[in-house]
Amino acid sequence: MEYKIKVISLGCDKNLVDSENMMGILKKDSFTFTPNIVDADIVIINTCGFIESAKEESIEKIFEVVSQRKKGQVIIVAGCLAQRYYKELMEEIPEIDGVVGTGSFHKITKAINQCIEGEKTLLVDTPDKYEFYDLPRIYTTSKPTAYIKIAEGCSNRCSYCIIPELRGSYRSRPKEFVLKEIAALRQKGIKEAILVAQDTTSYGYDLYNNYRLKDLLLDICNTTDIEWVRLLYCYPTRIEEDLLKVIAANKQICNYLDIPLQHCSDKILKKMGRPFDKSYINLLIDNIRCEIPEISIRSTFIVGFPGETDIDFEELLCFLEEKKIDKVGFFMYSEEEGTPASRIPNKVPEEVKRKRFSKVYELQMDISLKINQKLKNRILKVLIEGYDEEKRMYYGRSYREAPDVDGLIYVKGKQLKLHEFYNVQIKQCYEYDLR
Repeated sequence: MEYKIKVISLGCDKNLVDSENMMGILKKDSFTFTPNIVDADIVIINTCGFIESAKEESIEKIFEVVSQRKKGQVIIVAGCLAQRYYKELMEEIPEIDGVVGTGSFHKITKAINQCIEGEKTLLVDTPDKYEFYDLPRIYTTSKPTAYIKIAEGCSNRCSYCIIPELRGSYRSRPKEFVLKEIAALRQKGIKEAILVAQDTTSYGYDLYNNYRLKDLLLDICNTTDIEWVRLLYCYPTRIEEDLLKVIAANKQICNYLDIPLQHCSDKILKKMGRPFDKSYINLLIDNIRCEIPEISIRSTFIVGFPGETDIDFEELLCFLEEKKIDKVGFFMYSEEEGTPASRIPNKVPEEVKRKRFSKVYELQMDISLKINQKLKNRILKVLIEGYDEEKRMYYGRSYREAPDVDGLIYVKGKQLKLHEFYNVQIKQCYEYDLR
């Protein structure tokens, strides 16, 4: 019998790569896929469990699938939520046929076969045991962009973060597999390779006893003709001068750095387990802008961390006003059970967290508008991704914008080709988008 599978991928881009790897494995094992839940014999929900809102989204999606379940349909829950709460999922949602953790998704065919035979299946192994280096993959998005996972797990142990428990310790992917995957995707027409990991700047230390991200970037530029290479999730203390020089000297590498800073108060940074202080952050940003004047910097910050006072929050506001970071995302602190941060006293009330979130968000909107206004009349190289029927305009991104998290550039033009680059003159500027 030919079984049709529907895969639902939730959470981050790294989780999307896992979903695409599962699909690659299943295709190799002769399964087929359907875009519709109602037509599927098997539904796989690859979940996120990073923060409370992500867990809620995952649970809601599971119940949505369960509520639509047709007779004989197999439901498998995979990913981070499955890794962390496998017992609770199996006990409290009996409609789930199988649970597959982050260290076991390469065994997805085994899980499906057991479920088809009527077995309740639980495959949850230690997350840092499996090899993710060279798994088959089905690329699922319509964009001319692919996420390339260069490492798995994390060894930083920030006090608020559960990722090391869900994904294991840091393991780099040998460069030959990274280069092989980029070359294969380039043959399929991919124009942009986005390097991702929990911590991209730690790449290579476990394999080569040295940080080797700069060498990996050079190898990519020397062995492929891919137009754009973009870096996400760069840990602040490992953005070395040599890395910046490589980015500055190679046109294929986007002048874009995503650096999750999380806060600027020395007191809060210490509570978070971040091994740097505000003076280091200030120097880092200044050095980056000195080495790469056209750099677009993205960061994320947590508001309402335990012990954050009004003074700490005002310090964050002043820092943002002074440094004027190009792209910023904000999160309200989400307490994760079992993390050191969950035991820190002086929790910030939810109402205060919401007010601080609104205030910092409004400030950054004003900063972003002023930054974007400086781009007026400039010409940017834009990768066209689609056409907006309502606006009657094409849209895409320049080197300054990462997909899904940053704004878009809307473009007036006739018969532009999708997935191609065009020089575009900026005429109108908004808080996030440009025209």
